[in-house]
Amino acid sequence: MDWLKVDIKTTPEAVEALDETLLALSPSGFVIGDEEEDVTATVFLAGTISPESARATLEHALENARAAGLSIRPATIDFSFINDEDWVDNYRKFFHVIRIGKLVIKPSWEDAELNPGEVAVELDPGLAFRTGAHPTTAGCLHFIQEIIAGGEVVFDLGTGSGILAIAAAKLGSSRVIAIDDDAEAIEVAGDNARNNGVGSRIDFIISDFSDIEPTEVD
Repeated sequence: MDWLKVDIKTTPEAVEALDETLLALSPSGFVIGDEEEDVTATVFLAGTISPESARATLEHALENARAAGLSIRPATIDFSFINDEDWVDNYRKFFHVIRIGKLVIKPSWEDAELNPGEVAVELDPGLAFRTGAHPTTAGCLHFIQEIIAGGEVVFDLGTGSGILAIAAAKLGSSRVIAIDDDAEAIEVAGDNARNNGVGSRIDFIISDFSDIEPTEVD
């Protein structure tokens, strides 16, 4: 399958304003470069979405942000088509070791030396691109370190690569229920969980969330 790669170069404030729009276009997430001033957000969309449609959606979201009072400069939006094999090479350029609190999020193709007390989460996101670089994911990773003391039951809705579910399990949760409506994401997340030695404590479920029965969680 072909993918539409979209690079949006703009200010950090504009990327934050685009957060919901980018996740609506690509629920598996997007990545943000680590530039000091203007940043580049990169999102991979199914090839059935046209560049014209994606541009119109993004520019509409930016215009709404300006109308709401945010000072946002025009963004540079570039498009390119890539196939599955090139997609893998592309995401490897973006995903490197990330330290969030005591969690060390590392790709399977890179080594990371752990400091005392650090906990490694090794990922191969595959086509479920969510690695911890996204601010919302990073915020959740910080948060679960504060609240997980051991033995909790955790829900992870929209698990993607499984990063939050795996981190919760490695921090001491007794059971994690991880849900995604993307079968490929569930397969990738399951592989990642097993590679991290926590597969037996995470229940991966393919669902659009409408048929999930109430479960007591912490």
